[in-house]
Amino acid sequence: AAFERDILGNVDAYRDTLGGLTIADENQINSLQGQIDDIQTSAGRFSSELGFDFNDELGELGGLERELANLRSQREQELARIQRSQEQFLNTARALEQSAEGADIYSAAGLDAIGDRLRDVRQDITGFSSALPFDFSASDASLGEAEAALAALRERRAQEIAGLEGRINPIVSGIGDIPLNDEAALRARISELRGVEGDLARFSGGRVDEVQGQIGSGIEAVNARLTELQDYRSQLEERAQA
Repeated sequence: AAFERDILGNVDAYRDTLGGLTIADENQINSLQGQIDDIQTSAGRFSSELGFDFNDELGELGGLERELANLRSQREQELARIQRSQEQFLNTARALEQSAEGADIYSAAGLDAIGDRLRDVRQDITGFSSALPFDFSASDASLGEAEAALAALRERRAQEIAGLEGRINPIVSGIGDIPLNDEAALRARISELRGVEGDLARFSGGRVDEVQGQIGSGIEAVNARLTELQDYRSQLEERAQA
């Protein structure tokens, strides 16, 4: 009877202990399992000339053991989730590093897509939470390299487009000062603007439409002068025929 009371007392104490455990309490989980094992072993070795039956008590211990096993299973599942996330973040970071280092400056949408993916993985890492310790720092180097490569690409793109834009102003300035009878000079301006347009055609997105609009305005200005020239010639012909 005394041994039965001891088992029941321990069961109550173990139940209280188990109620306060989480998957983060690995040492306490293992300790509690050891204590349960000890009692089960003692009950199995118990002998007495009097009759005894520990089935009920051992049944309660078995229930606690199943709860403990479930807690360990939850811990293992969480450890596996952390491991999967570590691998996923690292693989994504390496892929982004390769994408950024292999990209070109011409597509703003392509660069933005890399930037969006970088932002998303950074947010996923920052937003990750777990009751267990985790460390995703292995992804930092590749993410840093990808971000640096992307920044360099965007800087080169901005410089290239600014350079093209800088070529427009000298071409369009003074169009109104070109003598009306200098058709070759006027058409040369259009040819130069078409050259800038051709170089700009490699680019898409971003400021491309804005710069294209400047080119279009310049061509319209030259065409307006050419129209003036045509009108002037028509007037001369009319006068010659009068």
